[in-house]
Formats: sequence, structure tokens, C-alpha cells
Amino acid sequence: MFAEQKVRAEVATMRFIAEKTDIPVPTVIAYGMADDNPTGLGPFIITTFINGTLLGEMLKADSVDEQGDKVLRSDMPDSTLEVVYRQIADIILELAEHDFDQIGSLSVHDDDTWSIGSAPLTLNSNELARCGNVHVESRVYSTTSDYLLDIAEQNILHLEQQRNRISSSSDARRKYTARHLFRAAVPSFVSRRYNQGPFKLFCDGFRPGNILVDDSFKITGIIDWEWCYAAPFQFTYSPPRWLLLKEPAYWNSNSDYDLLDTYLSKLEIFLRVLGEQEHHRKSVTSHSADPSLSSLMRRSITDNTFWFHEAARDSFHLIDYTGRGLICSAMVLYAIGRRDPTVSARQIFTKA
Repeated sequence: MFAEQKVRAEVATMRFIAEKTDIPVPTVIAYGMADDNPTGLGPFIITTFINGTLLGEMLKADSVDEQGDKVLRSDMPDSTLEVVYRQIADIILELAEHDFDQIGSLSVHDDDTWSIGSAPLTLNSNELARCGNVHVESRVYSTTSDYLLDIAEQNILHLEQQRNRISSSSDARRKYTARHLFRAAVPSFVSRRYNQGPFKLFCDGFRPGNILVDDSFKITGIIDWEWCYAAPFQFTYSPPRWLLLKEPAYWNSNSDYDLLDTYLSKLEIFLRVLGEQEHHRKSVTSHSADPSLSSLMRRSITDNTFWFHEAARDSFHLIDYTGRGLICSAMVLYAIGRRDPTVSARQIFTKA
């Protein structure tokens, strides 16, 4: 879906990152729309080749789990993870240094300047259109609250338009309730400090499967920036979803407690390394953020904002229970929305 928009946004993003940061990305040699492609195969991008092995392949266990998903090797040394986390922490910090005044996808102009030129093209919105036939009016956003409320409305529209998403009357009631409670919870999860920006570059596809490394785990390049956009800053300080390779949306309800404990242990390593890199950057460049990204990220997992962000970014699995993903029941969503201090992260994994 949105092939030409994706190409334009990805090219603008890669050129911005190549010029404004030290993050290794492929160099764009040429690109074009469907009318420019003599093969008739649609829009295209031609880039330089980057040597390396996908980080996800280096970190994965030899066998898939019971759902057929790739998972992190249980014997992966923490020292190796620290090498990886340190480089990724630097990348996140570098992206966070660049501010935008609107939420949306990047556009590059003839004079090699950038602006927010179109609506944010996200993986979730693409899937809603591709699988649910939900098409909404595209626009850029000036506040986080407007953006999240539009996501909530898209989810409600999805329920109304994709009738085969419903299996029974009770299923319809539960999904209807969950969607409206999600919308009602939005004001509780919007950061007042950052509601009107600044907004930061954020990529839904940023994960080990799109990171190239050499044999020593040194990052040689990052690919697939098609789902990158200027997003609410609170997405940037949401903990990484990929620490176990298998993302929370796909955690199985029968083994979720073990996965949560493992995730939190890896997150603790990541937050420590992120804090160290923040301190290092401050000493070298005198650039620092107050509060720090690591402290904001820790708060996000502690107060359950992380799970709200996951639901906003992957509504197919985190608002609906599909039988193999994270169970985000209406009752739990409501409790989190109220910021009930008795609700722990574990209770998010309680079957409705």
C-alpha cells in the first residue's frame, strides 16, 4: 500500500540521516515513481550495497519457538548484548537531537532542505488499509493528543468496516469496549510537556532484522527506513520492543510471565548502557537532555505508558486478542488508563 508515498518518505529520510548524522545508511543513487520505471514494476530505490550480516540472524536462537517465531538466544552473553546496545543507544540519542514541529513523514525539496510534507506513514496504518480496508484522510499533526486520538478513531473505524474481524456478539462487544476505552485513555497518556513537540524521527521498522553488523557485532549499516516519520517524542523514550527479537504483540499468553521477566532483565542492561552513553555524550559535546532519555524510558515501563504505546503502534494485536498475541483486555486497559497504582505490568498479561 502507498508505494509511491513510501518511496518518497524513505528517500527523504535516508538523505536526511546521511547528511545530518553519523548513522550508517545506504547512499541513494537513484529513485523514481511507477511512471519512471521502464520495467513496469512500480516505484523503486537504488542504493549502495552495505556488507554485513543481519543482527537478528546473529542474535537468534538456533530453533524457533512453539509459535514459529525467532527468539533471542538464551545463552547470548550480556557482554555481547552490551556491545550491541551501546551502538544502538548512540543511534537513538543521535536521532533524538533533531527536532520537528509537526508529526508526519519527511519530504526533501530541490534545494536539499527537508520539511514534514505528508501524513505519518506507519506500519500500523499501512496494515489497517491493506488488511482492514480502512482508509482515512491523511494529514500532519501539531500535537501528540490529536495524533493519538486519530489512531483511536482509526481503530474504531476498523471495527465498523471490517466485519469479518468479528467472530461473535460477545467478541464484538469486547472489541467495541476496548476501542472506546483506548480512546478514553488517550488524555492520561499524553505527555503535557511534549504534547506540542518537539517531535523526533522514529522508525517502526528499527529492529535487529534491519541492522547489519560485522563478525565483531559492529554496526555497518541500517536499512529499511520506509516506516520512519517525525513522531511524538514519547515514542522515542518508550523502551525498545525488540530486545527479545519477538515483540510483545506476539508474546504467547501461556509463557508471558517468563518473557516479561526476561524482557525486563534485558531492558535493565539497555537502560544502564543508555545512561552511560548519555553521560559520555554530555562530557564530549556538552549536549544533554533534562530529563534524560534513560530516565524517561525507565518511567515509561514503570507507569505502563510503554504498553499504551505498543497498543497505539500495533492495534491489530494489542487491542484485539487474536489467540496468540498479547492480551490487552478492556478491564486492564481501563485500569491502566486511570493510572491505578495497584495495576502492575504483570496484570497486563492476565487473560480476560
